[in-house]
Amino acid sequence: MSRFLAPTRADLESLGRGDGPARPELLREGARSRTLLLLRALKDLGDDDRTAAGLALLADVQRHSPAAFAAALDLPATGAWAAYCVRAATAAGPGAPLPPEAADLAALAGAAAHRAGMRYRITVPARDGAVVLPGLGLAVLPPGTALAELRGEGGASVLCGGGRTVRIPRAAEAEAPGWHPEPRIRVTAAGRTLDVRLDSLHPFRQGGAPLPPRPLDAERRRAWRDSTAAAWALLAERHPARARDVAATVASVVPLTGPSSWTSASYGDAVGAVGLSPHPDARSLAAALVHEAQHSKLSALLTVADLLDAPPGLRAYAPWRDDPRPPAGLLQGAYAFLAVTGFWRDEALRAGTDEEVHTAQTHFARWLRPTADTVAVLARSPWPTAEGRLLLDAMRRTLADWATTRIAPDAAAAARSAAAAHRVRWRLRHAPAPPRAVVEALAAAYGAGLPVPREAARLLHRSPALTPDAEPDPGTAMPELVHAVRQAAGPAPAPGLPGWLRPVVERCAALRAEPKNHDGGGSMSHSARMPSAAARASG
Repeated sequence: MSRFLAPTRADLESLGRGDGPARPELLREGARSRTLLLLRALKDLGDDDRTAAGLALLADVQRHSPAAFAAALDLPATGAWAAYCVRAATAAGPGAPLPPEAADLAALAGAAAHRAGMRYRITVPARDGAVVLPGLGLAVLPPGTALAELRGEGGASVLCGGGRTVRIPRAAEAEAPGWHPEPRIRVTAAGRTLDVRLDSLHPFRQGGAPLPPRPLDAERRRAWRDSTAAAWALLAERHPARARDVAATVASVVPLTGPSSWTSASYGDAVGAVGLSPHPDARSLAAALVHEAQHSKLSALLTVADLLDAPPGLRAYAPWRDDPRPPAGLLQGAYAFLAVTGFWRDEALRAGTDEEVHTAQTHFARWLRPTADTVAVLARSPWPTAEGRLLLDAMRRTLADWATTRIAPDAAAAARSAAAAHRVRWRLRHAPAPPRAVVEALAAAYGAGLPVPREAARLLHRSPALTPDAEPDPGTAMPELVHAVRQAAGPAPAPGLPGWLRPVVERCAALRAEPKNHDGGGSMSHSARMPSAAARASG
């Protein structure tokens, strides 16, 4: 690692406050260096004619136009593609051919040469007639076409394959027969500009396994531009520092596809890409952009600094996830929710309608304590490196400063209830089974509609991430238990139930089967006697 790319104390403290690094170029250069190293690794792992031709043309681009070369490496999907190919080649072992996706290097190099205005010629792969030129767009050739020739004429480029010729205009976003240019979103508000790609084409736009291209029609492109413009106006006008971070970090917006409960996503290998689903309003979309940009910042920082040194296999509770997370995942989440917490704090301090202020205060309170607790867990552990400790200390100080923010009691209560409900759900799924006596008490209380026994409430709410125990809230615990048991229970206990659920469901089923319960008092569907939120824990 070069001295230039190593983060300084000033960089880490600035990042720990939720801002960008003291040197804006640090994260961009770090991500670019990682991609270069991956390209070198790909060359060392195996060399075939098409990857060799791609590397040679990329080297020519670097000599002819360093800016076009850097632009090719800085595409978020380039990093994801390179990482995928290196992992696949490494898994295949010495002497194995490179994965077929490695041939896409030719298309990357050809697109870079086109941007540089060079004269060139290279053979590129097609997938059932589709040729994606990274950062430029999609050319459509006849179905079944597997190879095509791409040549540059010092301005426009021409793609020939399957008996068809597609002309690729020199001007970005210019359309032509058989050519779908990659759209961009350029919006300006309060003197600040956001300029990002709208990427629905690159196979590696979402990281992971390759996806088919999905060109957007004019209506969907317009919808994405309009919604992004509204979110950007909110950020630029109300959150100028966070707007500056988003503009510096986010390079592409990726419409999410496929079945998923996620409304936004970021990708460790595709630094600068933000996956988004349509959001209901500008404020929620602005919060999502802040959230995912923060993930990308940390992913870029990890290319130039090791922040944790934790043994493999560790898992713990994360207040924002339903699954146990490793220490690196805890850090990613805490860093992202540092920015989310700050965003909602700023929103809460603004004048607005009562509903807007209440929503912002609730979101702020919901994430402040859990984020601070997770940072404390990491800081107390032996895992942080020197750089990681500087970052965590700055995060801790920032969150401590925010803890003095005054919020309305009803917003604080709503936030506490949401946090408690999440802990209960998590423990029901992932914590070890409770003692038999607690199982008996829980099953009996559930069947009779009684409050949660005090010991069960205490165990349900105790955080498994070594954070301070929360006060039991049986009024929250019982509804969550009822819901979880009802979802899990059927005519017979479902196999493989995790955590607390299996013993509790089994005991509930046994009680239901007893003759004295045939009147329905122990029915799994019974909820009339479920205690209210005001119910006290029984002794």
